[in-house]
Amino acid sequence: MRILALPNSFSIAHVTRLLEIAKILRARGHNIIFAGNGRGLDLVVAEEFEVRDLVDRDPNNIVSATRSKNFFLLFGDPQEIKHYTEAELAMYRELKPDLVLSDDRITASTSTSVANLPHAAVCNAHFTVYSQLPFYIPFYSPSGFQLPQILKQPIYDSELWIEKVFFDLMLKGVHQTRREYKLNKIFAYQYNEGKDLTLLADVPSFTPLNNLPKNFHYVGPITWSCPFPAPSSLEVWKQGKKRVYLTLGSGGFGELVCNCQHFADTDMTVIVTVGNLIDQVSKVSIPKNVFIEKYINASTILPHCDVIVCHGGNGTIYQALQYSVPIIGISSHAEQDYGARRIEQLGLGLRLVPKEVMKDFSVVIKAIDKVINTPKFKENAELFSLQLKNWEGAKNAADLLEKYFS
Repeated sequence: MRILALPNSFSIAHVTRLLEIAKILRARGHNIIFAGNGRGLDLVVAEEFEVRDLVDRDPNNIVSATRSKNFFLLFGDPQEIKHYTEAELAMYRELKPDLVLSDDRITASTSTSVANLPHAAVCNAHFTVYSQLPFYIPFYSPSGFQLPQILKQPIYDSELWIEKVFFDLMLKGVHQTRREYKLNKIFAYQYNEGKDLTLLADVPSFTPLNNLPKNFHYVGPITWSCPFPAPSSLEVWKQGKKRVYLTLGSGGFGELVCNCQHFADTDMTVIVTVGNLIDQVSKVSIPKNVFIEKYINASTILPHCDVIVCHGGNGTIYQALQYSVPIIGISSHAEQDYGARRIEQLGLGLRLVPKEVMKDFSVVIKAIDKVINTPKFKENAELFSLQLKNWEGAKNAADLLEKYFS
């Protein structure tokens, strides 16, 4: 098959999920071409895949929309949505793919419907209309207060409905574009689904869903097999009494880089990945027990790690749990906060509120000590890792793509 891969090209997580699937499909004889114009595609070029230029969303708008919860910035402009759709249609005419595979490409289901092309999408299970758990749970606080069981599901169901209706109102641009092309109306998170097949990069125990259609399939976590060597600081870091990995993703809080000096007076050794914020690090005083990396091969450090501090992103959570590493989540938006809340609910770590962290970074130090000194977090992470042993996300996805479309 000739497959066109359309990720959100500014997000390392969304790019690398398609990249892992593409590597398997290429080994089976399929031709995969990526398209986008974001920095994440540098990783695709490094793996020697063909990459075509295709307009993508402004990353600043993505960050502003997700942090402010004003998704109208992403989906509300009909002219912008139609521009993306037309750009995709032009690429389909040029490349004539047999299949379009997307991951967080907001117009892929629209453009493939117009072009009558097969379409599959990779997405997080909670970002579907079938989720049992809402993004925003006002009755669940960071201190761990839980709703009474008799009230929990009715309130969750009510909030899920409100969230979907609210989100659907933000899709003005998507709805108008689909009307112009005389396509069927979609509702809320359905823009993110595959037209013909949806691959859920999750496991049911972390994100349970209700009443899934037959063309929705859990495939398991799809985590990046990073080709980078182990960091030069690995052996020194491993000698630390408490070994910490701090990573906040490609859309993370650049402000937190400035707080690394707070680790100076602790018994921790800390590896910090900063991605494209690497230039900011030169302006910050870094203590001797903190090691800064742009990107890292996480599989080289997680086997030795006592705790990971992360943004609560899907891939990072699962990669940590594969190595039985407890997690502290500091999320920058609601989708990540869902992951951080699930971590806390399942006893796999702690969730911190970003505003509190920005106000006083010592809450991070205290949370690290609490997680390391509470054996139950490690025990729960070890038990959860056993659930992940039989899930081969990228392979399962590739198998389903061949089953449905070959």
